[in-house]
This record gives sequence, C-alpha cells and structure tokens, in this order.
Amino acid sequence: MELERWREAHPLEGPILKLKRADKHLEAIDEYITMYESLNPTSMVCQLNMDESFYEFTLISTFPPFLDFGISIGEFSYQVRSALDHIIYALAEFPASLTEQERDRAERTTSFPISLAPNDTFIDSQLRYISANIKPDVRKVVDSVQPYQRGNRNEARADPLALLDELNRIDKHRIIRQPL
Repeated sequence: MELERWREAHPLEGPILKLKRADKHLEAIDEYITMYESLNPTSMVCQLNMDESFYEFTLISTFPPFLDFGISIGEFSYQVRSALDHIIYALAEFPASLTEQERDRAERTTSFPISLAPNDTFIDSQLRYISANIKPDVRKVVDSVQPYQRGNRNEARADPLALLDELNRIDKHRIIRQPL
C-alpha cells in the first residue's frame, strides 16, 4: 500500500475515500455471498398442512453465513454512514464564539440526519451549523432523501437510508449474524 504524505485535503476528500472503502467492502460481501451459496447451505421442505388444504414450504439453513459476512456488512454501513456525516460536517461553520464545551457539542451533533417520520426539529438541529447562505439548499436536498418521503412508516423503514442507519446502529452494538 502506498501512503501519501500529509497535505491539506479538500473537505470532500474524506467522504470520497470512505465511499471507495465501502466499495471494497461491497466487493468482499459479493465474494462471501458467492462462496456461501456455492456450499448449498439451504434446503426446502414441503409438507401438506394439518387441514390438508395447502402445502407449506419451509426454508432450512444447514449452517449460518460466515461471521466475516456480517463484519463486512457492518464495515460497509459504517463507511457509507460516516461519509454522509463527513459531508455535512464539511459544510458546517462553527462560530469562534463557542466555548470549548459548546464546540464539542456542536461537532458531535452536526451530522447527516436520517428520519422515519417528519421531524423538522431533529433535522434542523443536525444542520444547525451549516452556513446560512447554503443552508436552504442543503436542507432541501437532505429533506428530499429522507425515508419519511416514501409515505407510511413501513415503507420508510424499507428505504435504503433507513436500512443503512439501522445496519450501522446494529453494528455499533453487536456483530451482524442474521442473514438480511
């Protein structure tokens, strides 16, 4: 691996590098899927139900997916989620008048909001330090991709951003073990 010497980076270079790293994790996930499926890990059992009115099919897994599979999913979700947060942070301007404690809180709360239900207070709090001259445009873009734009809450939960946020949250607290 060739390392680059320290230099002043473009504010969006970090998110771009994170997305490139996420792409590498996607490649690994594809390889794990191919390896897992090549082992024929599942079978189907078909039985007539108790009333003998229809057949029930049950999918049986002989062994779970590789542990590395869940780890790669977690690393992928982290990189993409982090890239979104970096973009918002790169657009933020923190006033010099903030105390050290206020600055710390401002930095921790400046991130890309993801919401299942309309919540202007939450979204605006995440975008609070975005420069006033671009804030309306940023707010419009962020709002347009929110999961709640899909309609009802169940549809919002199936939104790619909502799934990304959920995967990232799961990965923070435990290893992803169940197949998705």
